[in-house]
Amino acid sequence: MTLYRIRDWAKHFENSRTETIKSLNWVPIPNRLDGAGFTELADNPEGAAHYGVWVTLVLIASRCHDVAIDGNEDAPGLQRTGTLLKSSGRPHDSKSIARITGFSDKLIERAMERLIAIRWLEKVSEAVAIDGNGMAINGNGIAAFQNGMEGNGMEGNRNTGAAAVASSRFVKPTLEQVAAFIQEIRNGVDAQEWFDHYESNGWKVGRNPMKDWKACVRKWGRSRIGKQRPAETSQEKINRLRAEQRGVKNA
Repeated sequence: MTLYRIRDWAKHFENSRTETIKSLNWVPIPNRLDGAGFTELADNPEGAAHYGVWVTLVLIASRCHDVAIDGNEDAPGLQRTGTLLKSSGRPHDSKSIARITGFSDKLIERAMERLIAIRWLEKVSEAVAIDGNGMAINGNGIAAFQNGMEGNGMEGNRNTGAAAVASSRFVKPTLEQVAAFIQEIRNGVDAQEWFDHYESNGWKVGRNPMKDWKACVRKWGRSRIGKQRPAETSQEKINRLRAEQRGVKNA
């Protein structure tokens, strides 16, 4: 079985709001229509239909969760990474997506081929084994959970199945890669400080080996913002100076 995944899911389809929601009934979608990927996708007689398939894949992926926390030790036990999984726990294919949407499975196949070509979609694994309990497991024993497509409209309610998520082996980034990523997301992290911290602890997050250094950089930035002291207002400065003057007079 082939497992498909939306590329760069966390970068394009998650934000500070969605990261706190376990079960999504909506998903933020980038609204740029002038990018190279969109232009290439639209430049086809079936371009509009293929874009419709793309949006459908995003909606399906928004209801899937992986066990891997990808460097975020404070995250809940489930995290979305853009995998395409059926509620039974098995990877989606064109036929299963066709049953959900009513689209032609041949149309979906053609769309998925083009989405892979423009690097919006990727094949995570060509072979996913199913264990005796119906749980899909990859070679590293990593499983994944999916919200069922049914729901009552309440955040946090979900139906779960299980399926595999093939996770590539972690490769330590260079300082230059870290600095470039921080410049891209502009979260104010000191690249050298971040790199030295994880270089010194063996690239571990808590007690676990790091899985996704970019997710870790994003979390580091959020934690630093939370620890920053609010700037002193003009009135607070006046009050402080008056208090200091009173202290000098009473000395």
